[in-house]
Amino acid sequence: MRHATKRWSSADFSEQHESSPLSRPGSRRGRHRTFLLVLAAVVLATFVLVLYIVTETASRSPRDDLLSAAWLQPAEDSHAWQAALHAQSLLNTPAAHGLALQQVFFISCNRHDRSQAYWAMLAVAAQCELLSRGARASAAPCRRLYAGQTPLSPAGGVLTEETRWVRTPAPLTSLNEVPLGACGTVYDSTAAAQHRASLSVNDTAAAASRASHHFPVSPLKADPVPLDAVLWLGDAIYADKRADGVDGQTLLTHHSNSLAEVGRFWAIQRDAPAYTAFVASCVAASNLSTPATEALRKPAVDTLGDVEREVEVHPDRAAGVAATRHKGAPVQVLGDLAAAEDDLDVPQPPTVASTPRNVWGTWDDHDMGKNDGGKEYPHRNVTQRFFLDFLRAPATDPRWTREGVYEAYTLPFHAVVDNTKGWGPSLETLLRQLYVHAVCVVLLDVRSFRDPPNATYAGDMLGAAQWAWLEEQLQRFTRRGADAREPCAVTLVGSGIQFMLDEKPAENWAAFPGSRDRLLGLLRVYRAERVAFLTGDVHMGELGGDFTAQTIRGVLGYPLIEATSSGLTHSANMFHLPTLLPLLFPSPRRLALYVEKNFGAVRLSVDLLHLPALRRYLSNVTASPGQSVVLHTAAERQLARDVVQRALNVTFTIFSIPQYGQPVHRLNFPLSMLTYLHGPSYLGAKVNAVNGDVHAQSPAEVVLQFTSPLADTRTFSTFALKNGTMVTVPHYPNTSPVPFVTWYTRLAQRHIFTHSSVSETLKWCLIAQICVGLVLSVCVLVWVWRRVHLRCWTLLTQRLQKDKKR
Repeated sequence: MRHATKRWSSADFSEQHESSPLSRPGSRRGRHRTFLLVLAAVVLATFVLVLYIVTETASRSPRDDLLSAAWLQPAEDSHAWQAALHAQSLLNTPAAHGLALQQVFFISCNRHDRSQAYWAMLAVAAQCELLSRGARASAAPCRRLYAGQTPLSPAGGVLTEETRWVRTPAPLTSLNEVPLGACGTVYDSTAAAQHRASLSVNDTAAAASRASHHFPVSPLKADPVPLDAVLWLGDAIYADKRADGVDGQTLLTHHSNSLAEVGRFWAIQRDAPAYTAFVASCVAASNLSTPATEALRKPAVDTLGDVEREVEVHPDRAAGVAATRHKGAPVQVLGDLAAAEDDLDVPQPPTVASTPRNVWGTWDDHDMGKNDGGKEYPHRNVTQRFFLDFLRAPATDPRWTREGVYEAYTLPFHAVVDNTKGWGPSLETLLRQLYVHAVCVVLLDVRSFRDPPNATYAGDMLGAAQWAWLEEQLQRFTRRGADAREPCAVTLVGSGIQFMLDEKPAENWAAFPGSRDRLLGLLRVYRAERVAFLTGDVHMGELGGDFTAQTIRGVLGYPLIEATSSGLTHSANMFHLPTLLPLLFPSPRRLALYVEKNFGAVRLSVDLLHLPALRRYLSNVTASPGQSVVLHTAAERQLARDVVQRALNVTFTIFSIPQYGQPVHRLNFPLSMLTYLHGPSYLGAKVNAVNGDVHAQSPAEVVLQFTSPLADTRTFSTFALKNGTMVTVPHYPNTSPVPFVTWYTRLAQRHIFTHSSVSETLKWCLIAQICVGLVLSVCVLVWVWRRVHLRCWTLLTQRLQKDKKR
């Protein structure tokens, strides 16, 4: 029986096997088709792989050419040069039809105990931004800059800028070497060559071992240096942080350093080799009436402080600079006075004139000495001396003899760096006939006289003396001379904290609405045109613009523009803030945001697309400065100025330090946008998200918005001018709608933390929420434990009762 069953199973299996598709003659064709499909797939994959390899190999060679250290010559390296032109046209480079005239860098938030290699990135960016399109494609550092590649990788060596900190200057073995942080790698200038000569020594083993710190001098030469000025907008050092050299930041805690330590911090940053090389070779020299070799007399006015001083000249300090020693004065610790035996050296004005560079600045809370501090900080007169010594301020600087670091400066027009188009000298002459100065700079001190911020929002930001000074500067920068020339082509107002970008719960001018209204009111009273704001403090880069009807029609008369650059050595890139900030703190005034280490630039250029309109003036203007003026009347100058202002472009740029100086955001607009005549046409303007160009709306849309009535809910502010005249101006409102976190923080400040600032209130709210969260967590854990314990006790009791019944 078992054998029959087995035989039946075999037969059944044989029948099934014969009836299956694989046993039929068609199954051979199926296997053949399957084999052909597999073979076709293998052939196709092989073809794609070969194509990829060929394409990658073909594209790698031009890329290697683009990022090589060689200077491309259009005639000899035509293919590589054309490829570089095409590659840069796809990147965030300056407009190909622009002719750069002036350039100013603005920076803030720097730790002296971090790597200083970023100055090399600033040097390369400063040079490349002034070149023409063809020269940028030829220069190897520029190709690397705009491609986001480190400029610190020269042929023959690689310098890792984040791990190797250069603290001592490396001697140059040849005048054809450029030290770290210096200009000369893109185009050479007289100042750069003089700096190299001052560092040059004979070939030594020590110099040869540090050859990786040096870069080759470029073949292109031009006399003007890349930067007209560098503006420090606060926190040049951190006096209230521990100098531990750790990359990172503590937001809730601070450290008390002695004033002697703070002075050492300032000296370390002032004498950092990369920073010194950058200033000496990239920044223009100040025009001083006193000869550089003439000794300056000590100011007759008593200097800051009320302690008797004995002046001693210390040979270990810079030549010719007098240092003051407080005899018997105790070392002061930030926040409280602690006695010590050591004396404190406080810098004094230099007794020998030098050739200072246009390194200007104002301070913020951390370099003044106290986080979120104001006029209540008792040692600001001492730290002001450190600050002026860091800037190498000349003895004629009035800040040596008065309280406050506010100051104003002017920059002249000069020859263009890259005159490829040939219009540079004529444009310079024409501009000199229309404006006295190219750029005027007003740096405000928002710490030395600031009232403590609180829930009343009634404090003052600048103080009476600074308000009076500001009015004088506005009169100076707006009053036309007898020749009908405008004093300033563009005016930059610098502040340590943000002005109109107030949507974040941080320190900004929104905490002092009366002061902000007064500043904007003064601009309107004195009819100050072509004004923009530069700010720092927030550890991120940000570009903002207010094109609303309330601002243009009611408050200022033209769009309000602000550029923020903050974070040379650290940024707010933590806790996923680059992603969360735009979501938690949206703002209609924000045009671009970059939450990483960065630096900023302001560039004044001529748009050569307007050359047909300018040609009628340029043809009559001679490039020789000795010739007479060709625009004789005020009417002629006004007509020419209107044409020129539409051709002059102002560009704000945020550069990324993690991307090796690559530009990440730009804001570009004609100078006429910041005038009363053309400003209203930019009501509701749109900004191109790619290149940052501002585009005005159609005339019909502008007329429709301009004729619509403003809201009746407007409020006004009243203040007195220095001559006693009372002025009433429209109130400039905060950003609307207010982000929820900011609204919640302001609400808590108004009702709970009434004596704290908004940023302090946010800190207390976070601490309170953490404490409440911990308490709730403990309560939940206790509740769960009791429930579990009760359940276990109930089960145990029921089990015992069942056992008793049994």
